[in-house]
Amino acid sequence: MLPVYSKVGMRSIWVVERAEWGSEGRPGEIVSRIALDRELKAVYEVTAEVHDEGRPPRHARATVRVLVTDVNDNSPTFIEPREHSVSVREEQSAGTEVLQVRATDRDEGNNASITYSFITNDESDDDAAFTINPSTGVITTTKVRGTTKCQCQNMPDLLREKPEGVSFTTA
Repeated sequence: MLPVYSKVGMRSIWVVERAEWGSEGRPGEIVSRIALDRELKAVYEVTAEVHDEGRPPRHARATVRVLVTDVNDNSPTFIEPREHSVSVREEQSAGTEVLQVRATDRDEGNNASITYSFITNDESDDDAAFTINPSTGVITTTKVRGTTKCQCQNMPDLLREKPEGVSFTTA
């Protein structure tokens, strides 16, 4: 294996595996010595060098740009609301905005797409009193309610990437 020059620290994280003898025209393969994480570094620029065995030896260099593609390795996390309870006045009409939950995901593309929803509770119809916009996270009332306080339970544990979301119970 031949080293590949890289701008990552003093030690190269890249090596070139030389092609088999007799494989005329086959290139070597650039291989990473470490696992790559797109969220830490998405693009690497490395310089590969090739030389022959002649006298005097001749060489050439090429800069290679390595783009690290995303895998779905991060869960979404809530960034709002900071407090897990909100008060709702009695007798609010249906369609009244209660609050907006927001989450983020460090992945990119479809892997970062977040859908908000409620986790249904078969023992209670409390989740039927509210609706959540799957795209925006805006929670609104669906019927007139006599209870005055709602509690977001275990929000970090309940948001998942498609399709589950936030759970509310009345207090």
